[in-house]
Amino acid sequence: MNLNDLLKEVKIFSNLNNEELDEISKVAIKKNYKKDEIILRETEFGNALYLIGKGQVKVSIYSDEGDETILSFLQEGDFFGEMALFLDSFRCANVVAIKDTEVYLFQREDFYKILQKNFKITRKIIEILCRRLKQANFFIDALAHLDVSSRLVKFFKEAAKEYGKEEGDFIVLPRFNQQDLANKVATSRETISRLLANLKESELLKVERDKMLISKKVLK
Repeated sequence: MNLNDLLKEVKIFSNLNNEELDEISKVAIKKNYKKDEIILRETEFGNALYLIGKGQVKVSIYSDEGDETILSFLQEGDFFGEMALFLDSFRCANVVAIKDTEVYLFQREDFYKILQKNFKITRKIIEILCRRLKQANFFIDALAHLDVSSRLVKFFKEAAKEYGKEEGDFIVLPRFNQQDLANKVATSRETISRLLANLKESELLKVERDKMLISKKVLK
């Protein structure tokens, strides 16, 4: 898939014509990251937006004690670093590749010129920022009111909305490792291992090399 084809699949660019997409492609800088390589650190100053062309990343923060909380998982067609377009500040989270990942970087000044010509992009970015804020609020509410099992199911439901593809009685999701799942729902790896084992034993979950299949029964 070339960059223009990818841009057409990205929500913030989906309404643009070929000439507008060409203009965006010209200022994109391609970078590749290996699995577990750090793309952004929360202590760095930000001045660019990143679009994922291939692969998958996790967005997370660390407590003073070194405990990781995963805010989100992102994959092909998702973007991150958008706050750097609007704020002169340090990054507010870390972004790490959880498989080999290709990204396209857009410098702030280049992207500003595009935004000035096309308000549709600005509006889409605002919509996505609002949705991410809503998801963050759901996450905080879940931590306060749900047990671990319910938080895991809630995560699977949100992931299904974002990335899920139907396959018979199952929804196909990217494969998440157990430690990342534990950090996402604020529990131990041992607890996640037990919960996943229970789902597999009940034939409600299948884990393959690069994907997870979760039964629609779990997501009701």
